[in-house]
Amino acid sequence: MTVLRYVEKMITHSRLSAVLAADVVNYSEQMKADENKTLEELRSLRRYVLDPLVGDHRGSIFKRMGNGWLVEFQSVSDCYSLGLM
Repeated sequence: MTVLRYVEKMITHSRLSAVLAADVVNYSEQMKADENKTLEELRSLRRYVLDPLVGDHRGSIFKRMGNGWLVEFQSVSDCYSLGLM
């Protein structure tokens, strides 16, 4: 494959995205205090708050990390709007 062909391939598969990183404040302390309660609250937060808000703002969660998430948006304004909530 020539360099030009490689660059053309990379350009056709590239896309711009805005990424939002979210995590739970004081998660470690909450886990120390009551692990079961914290995990249940985290599940509820994700199911009833985060997932609907991400969907409403046309985003998609592409990485879940315990108490954190990475969310991708095709629009900077959608990402910004959710980030302000």
